[in-house]
Amino acid sequence: MYEPADPLLLDRNASQEQARAVLGEPLAFLADLVNYGTHLIIKALGDGEDDTSRLVVCAGLLKHIVGMLDAALVLLENGHSTTALTQVRSAFEATLYLELILQEDTEYRARVYLVGEYRRRLAFLQRALDPSTAPGSFNHDYAHIGMSTQTLSEEAKTTGVEHVAHIQSVLAQPGLASIDALYLKKRGNKAFDPHWYELLGHRSIRQLAKALKEGPAYDLWYGGGSQVVHAQSPTQHWSVLGDVAALKAIRHLEAAHSVKDGVAQVALHAYRLVVRKYLPDDFPALQQKYLADWQKPFRSSVKVQYEYRGQ
Repeated sequence: MYEPADPLLLDRNASQEQARAVLGEPLAFLADLVNYGTHLIIKALGDGEDDTSRLVVCAGLLKHIVGMLDAALVLLENGHSTTALTQVRSAFEATLYLELILQEDTEYRARVYLVGEYRRRLAFLQRALDPSTAPGSFNHDYAHIGMSTQTLSEEAKTTGVEHVAHIQSVLAQPGLASIDALYLKKRGNKAFDPHWYELLGHRSIRQLAKALKEGPAYDLWYGGGSQVVHAQSPTQHWSVLGDVAALKAIRHLEAAHSVKDGVAQVALHAYRLVVRKYLPDDFPALQQKYLADWQKPFRSSVKVQYEYRGQ
């Protein structure tokens, strides 16, 4: 028999009901932002599937942003406000990448980003197919969890070899081969490839954010989300009452204001960047949409407080 949750720590139905009751209008606002994004992906992509930059920006990064913001909305609808900050963090990072690519040399930068992904996939496949058991090899590092080249089925190995050949053929294409060589040069004798933005002169995501004049947003959305991702804020899980610490519920809405502001700010910034680049004639309509439907809820504050009582 499956175990029921402790009702004081986790009441799923009550959390959903509370979110709907307290955050009705903000949730509707965020849902509309996400819905707009789904249409923007399709319209901005248009017939540009053969355009590398448009494919990377619209079908890749913008779709990732909309997906992460939708995930944040789903979490918030279910009472998970603090956890939703991790999705905002991911969406914000993707928005930085999107902005960097659209800033200038868009086609080249999109290819740098794409080659970085292909190289990561290629490195993992080659490592997984390598029968070596030397320290640092796939077999050596994954042995403790029962994974090795020997545990792969013949079908998986064949598929892996085919994927390796395909990626190598892609990286050999004229528009990508020179970028692949730049990764090798930048990597030097290091064990891992540089991050893609390092090939464009940026040392870190933080430095990139500052270069794009997004330093404050970085502190709020990337820094705040990172605290959750890396479990750096244990005190968020309890409330101190005198000399007693009271556990908070696993699902709560204390960070609802941050989630709402983060989703809205990231979405609006990303949408404006994409519309300006690919659909400039639609920019006035986006501005009108903001004024008519989004400005009021965007500027409205959300504040949820709990009273914790000792027993």
